[in-house]
Amino acid sequence: SWQALINPGVPIPPASIKVHGITQARLDACRKCNAPKDTWTYSKIGCEHAPAFTFQQVARNLASGFTDCDVAGKNIRYDLEVLRENMARVNVPWTYEGASIVCVDAVERLANPRDLSTLFERYTGRKLENAHDAMADVEATEVVLCAQLEQHPNLPRTPDKLHDASWPNQADMTGKFRLDADGTLRFNFGKHRGTDVRDVPKGYIDYFMRENFPPDAKALLVKHR
Repeated sequence: SWQALINPGVPIPPASIKVHGITQARLDACRKCNAPKDTWTYSKIGCEHAPAFTFQQVARNLASGFTDCDVAGKNIRYDLEVLRENMARVNVPWTYEGASIVCVDAVERLANPRDLSTLFERYTGRKLENAHDAMADVEATEVVLCAQLEQHPNLPRTPDKLHDASWPNQADMTGKFRLDADGTLRFNFGKHRGTDVRDVPKGYIDYFMRENFPPDAKALLVKHR
């Protein structure tokens, strides 16, 4: 196995640092001995100090390693899209087309289906009668929700707190965008998922405004661009 910090070549957003703890100082430190950059002249005698790799430095090796292989991970398609976009940015040919992709989230859905009939039986031990009948489904949903709250005391107790926990940082009604604590609006879907809307190419913004996306999402995008 191999792991290394990669310098993205752009400032790291504070919100991202809160998640993974990787700061610019860590990227600037020696990748061999971890000595801070401002100590290189006198620390770790014998170490040929070097900062974190740039993506361009490792792209071709990564492309070779991720060719003719299958891939597994959590929410792995997002990681693959980030990798694909960065390969294109440094002009290194690469695709994951044809690879078998295994996502633990998808496997969990296969192992533990979440359709209403399955949830009802899981929480009550009974089969759901008249599934897909509107009133039967409403009543079953009430039973499941009450059972979830009863069996999982760690869950929030009020609708507003359940909403916030279920849709963290959701900025619009359909979840097309998320709003960071510092006010940064980011796409929450598609190939630009996680990207500050100010950094997204104008062509994609024009596409979003032209297509049949919800009006509140379009208004939010205009406000933050």
